[in-house]
Amino acid sequence: MVAPQIPPKSSSTRTRNWRTAYDFQTVIGVDWTLPKDVRIGPFVGTHYISSRSRGYSILAKIGTADIDPSRWKEPPHRAYANLPIVALSDSQEEMIDAKAMLSFTKKFGLLDNLLTSPEDKEWTGFLKREGFLEYLKEPEDRVMPVESSPSVETISREVSGYTSEQIQKLAGTQSLLKYAWRSGDERALDAIDSYLSGGLPIHFEIDEGCLRIYVASVQRLILMLFLRDHAAGKTAICANPDCPAPYFLKSRKTQRICEAGDCVGWAQRNYALKWWRVNKKKNSGEEAE
Repeated sequence: MVAPQIPPKSSSTRTRNWRTAYDFQTVIGVDWTLPKDVRIGPFVGTHYISSRSRGYSILAKIGTADIDPSRWKEPPHRAYANLPIVALSDSQEEMIDAKAMLSFTKKFGLLDNLLTSPEDKEWTGFLKREGFLEYLKEPEDRVMPVESSPSVETISREVSGYTSEQIQKLAGTQSLLKYAWRSGDERALDAIDSYLSGGLPIHFEIDEGCLRIYVASVQRLILMLFLRDHAAGKTAICANPDCPAPYFLKSRKTQRICEAGDCVGWAQRNYALKWWRVNKKKNSGEEAE
């Protein structure tokens, strides 16, 4: 994704001693519209994560249809974490399937995007050097690069040797989100914190004592919701090894399966098999006596 400009951190935001002055009821809202003419295009710009990475772009035009989160059947952070991937075995990297990303974008909006700003000559120069202007010919044009990144298995295996800078580069990727969802690794959580604080496009208003925060990026909403649900102990991995969408949100502390698709049936069959094995062993012991 497009890399935010993030200053180095001097201390963990997750262990900082906050002094609460005032309490507010807080509501997070969305401040973008659904794009139109959404399509898949070639990767545009410099490879940010590594020189070996590959990718594509989601091209679109800014639309006028407002987002209505009440119509989402599942929250965007769960939907995003479970998007199918294409494994790049030769480089131990993975990339979100382009068609799945296209469908996600049509439903939730662009994760993040680049647009022109003619009055900003420096920004226009950057867009031209990176090749974006070819796809940003009209004011309503938008480009969203999608880049491959180390697979979640690779991160899990090698993260102990990663520098803070390497982890920070992955902060906006699906791979690091899935790793943080699985592990709760503080370094990954800190990287997501920094990603948000480094470039969070929001505006807010206070209405009848309620602080309303409007987020202008799907990607940042995803990360905010993940951090909220992780802190509440709701993020979990389905116990069914064949679950097609294993990243889920618990509705109770003891929940081990996502309760979608065949996962309930899998749990019932697994329980019945364990019961049969225990009782068969018990009955065999009684017969021997």
